[in-house]
Amino acid sequence: MRPVSLLGVLLDLLQEFDRHHNQPADVRLRKFFKARRFLGSHDRRFVGDGFYAFLRHEIRGRKRWELWSDRTSCRPPESGRMKHMGTLLALAADGLFPWSGKELGDAGATYAAAQGGGWIDILRRVRSNEFLTDEDWPSDPLERLAYEHSLPEWMARRLIEMRGEKEAAALASGLLEGAAVDVRVSLSTVEREVVRKDLETTFDVDIEVTPYSPAGLRIRNRINLRQFLNKHPGWIEVQDEASQVAALACGPAPGETIIDACAGAGGKTLAFADMTGGDAVLHACDVDASRLAQLERRASALELRSLTFHEITEDPHQPLPPTLPSSAHLVVVDAPCSGLGSLRRNPDLKRRYDEDDIAKFAETQYEILRRFANRVRPGGRLAYVTCSILSDENHHVAHRFLEKHPEFEIVLPEIASRLPESVVEDQSFLVLDPSRTETDGFFIALFKKSRSQAST
Repeated sequence: MRPVSLLGVLLDLLQEFDRHHNQPADVRLRKFFKARRFLGSHDRRFVGDGFYAFLRHEIRGRKRWELWSDRTSCRPPESGRMKHMGTLLALAADGLFPWSGKELGDAGATYAAAQGGGWIDILRRVRSNEFLTDEDWPSDPLERLAYEHSLPEWMARRLIEMRGEKEAAALASGLLEGAAVDVRVSLSTVEREVVRKDLETTFDVDIEVTPYSPAGLRIRNRINLRQFLNKHPGWIEVQDEASQVAALACGPAPGETIIDACAGAGGKTLAFADMTGGDAVLHACDVDASRLAQLERRASALELRSLTFHEITEDPHQPLPPTLPSSAHLVVVDAPCSGLGSLRRNPDLKRRYDEDDIAKFAETQYEILRRFANRVRPGGRLAYVTCSILSDENHHVAHRFLEKHPEFEIVLPEIASRLPESVVEDQSFLVLDPSRTETDGFFIALFKKSRSQAST
């Protein structure tokens, strides 16, 4: 397909995404491609890469474009297909788009002619490198960090408050990088090295072992994993290493009764089954019946027998199902959260949430912990896990829970000794992220019930 036509397809996609911005980007992209089967694989690669470049760096590109427009008084009409053209031009000029500024300027010439003189003049400047300079950055340090790393200002401020400017910049930079695909090998079925060699032979690529999870493999090349899964069902599950570490931190053991309070589609539930060799009594809970049904299908394919499913109400003040055990060795709350620790994979989340949303998540997370706390037997463990990078959803929730539930104490998971020192915060919590562990951002707190006194 000609470059001008490819650009048109990308601009159409951006328009569609604006109309359906509450839908996850990967879902929107699949639907877009499904309706345009005429696109070849190379065309899809460009459109997909351009789309994700926009989502990752939109905040930066838009600000750079606005500042340049103000400085030069060049303000062409930004509507219809041209709504995001200035942002794309800024990204291309900064080397953050699949094409250079000149290539994008050349492809945009047809659209510029239809839009009038303003765009024609701008594209002429872009093509002759008369575009962005270092003047086109905010002068305030907080704003500069936010826009350089394409973060909402409120989020950049939070990261600086949490870690200081240097570490905040390192984390923000790591969240902009594309993520490799991590998989968890079912060690009760097959050895990790067998899977690694088979993947390398099948796809002629190098496969890495993950440094912290003994079951993990890291795939940096694009390969057809579905083909491999069809050939070897039950061998692997796609799961980021941080999520694998979270499952390990819970310390599930054979013979235990385990409640997964927010099981979802069951990544950690299946990991617990594998880690205990199928010799644990697992109870998977969720408010979403469709996700439990998906987990049930996955468990059935793996022939897991000791797994029971419980649909629960969303209202935290409603009683839990009577079929759920009153006492468990381990209760895991992998709580619903902003998911901002997965920005490498889901950059559209920056568009979706604001500070009010974070406060609502934190309240929900505390309520779920409170709701399930009395299902932990004396001496048992309660694990609190999020894939967020914000202390509002992490440390603050954990400390609030401890203040209100004196029968619990914080304990450091055994796996902490195998992780970098920087991962352990307050000598209690595990905090993984791209800058520390080259993983998604995850928070893990492990509580132990030390005495049986009433909760508040």
